[in-house]
Amino acid sequence: MEDLLGKFISAANRTMVRLETDTLNFRGEMDDFKDEMKDFKDEMKDFKDEMKDFKDDIRADTKNLKDKLARTDSRLAVLSEEMKADTEALRKGLREDAARTDSRLAALTEEMRADTKKLRKELREEAGRFDNKMGTLVENMMAPGIPGIAKVYFGDSDFDSFAVRVQKKRAGRPGEKREFDVIAVSEKNFYVNETKSSPRPEYVSRFARVLPDIPDYFPECRGKKIIPIFSSLYIPDNVVMHLTRHGIYAMGLKEDSMELLNFDQVEERLRK
Repeated sequence: MEDLLGKFISAANRTMVRLETDTLNFRGEMDDFKDEMKDFKDEMKDFKDEMKDFKDDIRADTKNLKDKLARTDSRLAVLSEEMKADTEALRKGLREDAARTDSRLAALTEEMRADTKKLRKELREEAGRFDNKMGTLVENMMAPGIPGIAKVYFGDSDFDSFAVRVQKKRAGRPGEKREFDVIAVSEKNFYVNETKSSPRPEYVSRFARVLPDIPDYFPECRGKKIIPIFSSLYIPDNVVMHLTRHGIYAMGLKEDSMELLNFDQVEERLRK
């Protein structure tokens, strides 16, 4: 029993020694753990402090940014108002310039219209004077050819009267007066000449309308054959045809002499 008890006590002592050793080791480990935890807490505290500083920096930067943005918005608002004012002033100026330009253009247009009207009037007057001069020139050239035409085509070698640019009033209508370029009277024939520098069909029609009224202007033509002659230096074919339809002789320059360009055609028409 004693041996058993001794072994038990010995085993118990070893166990107690191990237990104490383990306890000491555990306490050391706990101390190390506590130290580590303390270091961790210190590190966490430093991290929290850093995070706080970071947050403070972020807040400060955000506030500065907001302040800058607010100042920028304020400046932009002022700039926008200035731009609106400048734009409105520019528009107003442009409208005023446009109004002044329109007014000047209107005045210039009126001046141009007045000048154009005046110029047209002057040109018409000048053209009229030129036509008159040309008409007089052509009349002076054609009138001397009438006696030769009368002799060659109608057998009249002598005239009882021969006159150019004859002004006559119509019998019974004293207010109606007309000029005849050439009037030549022979024993049997009464020559009526109309001369134009630029022959046109409408001139022919106008001359044809006068022919039935010739006795009202010249009563002495009664009993004589009326011979109407329309003359010009050059008479276009269409005008010659128009004259033929009205029974009027076309006198024009052919080569070096005056000829009746439609004598045969008019004679044939009169025989029908």
